[in-house]
Amino acid sequence: MQNPNKRIIVLRYHDEFGLCLNQVRWLRKLNPGVKIVGMYGGTKAIPAPLIAALDGNYVSPFDARFNWMHCDLVLADWFRTVGHGYHFDILNLIEWDWLTLESLDAVYGAEPNTVYLADKQTFKDLTAGGWHWTTQKFEQRFRDQVAECEGFFGKLNWGDFCAGIFGGIQIPRAFLEKYATYTPQPLTNDEARMCLWAQAMGFKMADNGMEREPNFVTASGEYKNLDYAGFSDRVTRGAAAMHPVRTIALFKTLTGIKKRLRKISADD
Repeated sequence: MQNPNKRIIVLRYHDEFGLCLNQVRWLRKLNPGVKIVGMYGGTKAIPAPLIAALDGNYVSPFDARFNWMHCDLVLADWFRTVGHGYHFDILNLIEWDWLTLESLDAVYGAEPNTVYLADKQTFKDLTAGGWHWTTQKFEQRFRDQVAECEGFFGKLNWGDFCAGIFGGIQIPRAFLEKYATYTPQPLTNDEARMCLWAQAMGFKMADNGMEREPNFVTASGEYKNLDYAGFSDRVTRGAAAMHPVRTIALFKTLTGIKKRLRKISADD
């Protein structure tokens, strides 16, 4: 079904320029007419072919660790500086190693005031399970982040709020317009902070289903135990997303399978 909302893709990357160029070309095949802009957090010179393939490229002013840990704050800076000038209702943040195998219209909801993310769980359950960003050395920092948020929005029942995997997230423009007017402190990570603020502002959270079979989406080292055959089998069974895919060889293997299954043009 055609999504009535206008979307934009922000490709978050810091290196691996050859893989990123393949990403841009693949995303254009699946999402014709959708603008793809870069959000670069590295220090190397970006090759001209990649710059030419993108519809715009923002270079983060922050250091490498900040870019990795606080993508929401980098994205807010992107919106304040250049992003507000693009016409879009919803934004899909695609990590350099996040492989999407269907059009974004096909796999994401169309509600413009909802944040769609993978593996949605309540903060209460995440904390009980020992989630790194709300427990141990980050426990007090997270509570300070909650207190900061409550300073703007009043007492929050944050335990019932939800968070999830940031990679592959879909964000409403309306959220960015509000979030960019604040400057939250970089106390915990992007997933915890942005999800906390989004719900405090009244935005809904929905699970995009990317963590369910036959997809393979993980932020842990679990992927190292899955060989080419395991990845390929999932694509054959209809996976819509794979993460992480960190080599051009694996990227081309998986997209090649998808092209054959869907008879997508093999031009590249």
